[in-house]
Amino acid sequence: MARIPKDHVMATVLVVVLCLLAATGLHLYRRSVDSEGEANLSCDQWPLPSVVGPSGWAISGHITGCSPPAASVVNYVYIHPRDRNESIEFMVFRYEDSYKGDEITYKWIDARTVSISLRRAGQITRLRKSVGPIQILYNIGVEDYPRSE
Repeated sequence: MARIPKDHVMATVLVVVLCLLAATGLHLYRRSVDSEGEANLSCDQWPLPSVVGPSGWAISGHITGCSPPAASVVNYVYIHPRDRNESIEFMVFRYEDSYKGDEITYKWIDARTVSISLRRAGQITRLRKSVGPIQILYNIGVEDYPRSE
């Protein structure tokens, strides 16, 4: 049985460690590029329609598209009082749009209930069932990744 030279083992271990570090760095970079959907040098932002309900609360949102090293499109939905801006406090739904264009729809069912519908979703990183006095119902056809709230 032939022995593997020590320098080959060390080189293999070094390559594996470097690959793991690169993968971890890329993952952390993607998370930091679009942590709350702000537009910046790498990311553009497009608004979603705003719909005010009978209770004075509004549903609104935006899509953020970020480029290199790994392109990502992330959708954000907020439910907030009409006179308040979108903020992390009111973010109810955040997911990766791995299909680049599958439209999300949301509507008021009554004064205290919102319906959010989507045919397909990538990784869901926020899914709240209520905010303030508002209850949220979701209809998501297919999820590609498990939720990571």
